Amino acid sequence: YVDCGGRCVSLKSDENCGACGNACGDGAVCSEEGFCVVKECTLEDGDYAAVKVGDKTVKAYCIRDIANFKEVRSSINLGQPYPDSNNTDNAYILMKNISLGEQASWAGMGTEAKPFTGYYFGNGKTVSGKLTCASDYCGIIGYAKSSLMRDFNLDVTVTQSGNRNYIGGFAGYTEDSKISNMTI
Repeated sequence: YVDCGGRCVSLKSDENCGACGNACGDGAVCSEEGFCVVKECTLEDGDYAAVKVGDKTVKAYCIRDIANFKEVRSSINLGQPYPDSNNTDNAYILMKNISLGEQASWAGMGTEAKPFTGYYFGNGKTVSGKLTCASDYCGIIGYAKSSLMRDFNLDVTVTQSGNRNYIGGFAGYTEDSKISNMTI
């Protein structure tokens, strides 16, 4: 990336930092990998971070560990925002690297009946592990519809148990969604 007098800047927060222009956005800095990332959750209750998406700012729930990651996934698969209905943007941001370890019978975030329909920001963090898919629509994200997912590093191995459809390392299936700034 371009070092502009000791700070990395980007024209948009959803692009790699790489040209002198506007700052990454409120509360964001440029990572060593060249992504605009949020360093800490800064809103009043400490559970959310403000993340720029083009001209809009969304309130993203901060995921800090694997237990929290799985809680978010379970809630989304039930068709409910996490942690509650106050997450009006249905947005999530990783604050730390997540190691899933070995997961047998993995179910991704979002199902065909209840797809993930929001924002998922990797924040330049890494999701790693070995997933065994025992159902269709399997990956870190199982089924996403009208969603934006960006700024992830991915180090996963995916295997399937039986004859499965729509299996992927990051996303099993996406519809009208955008995935950007993904490192595998």
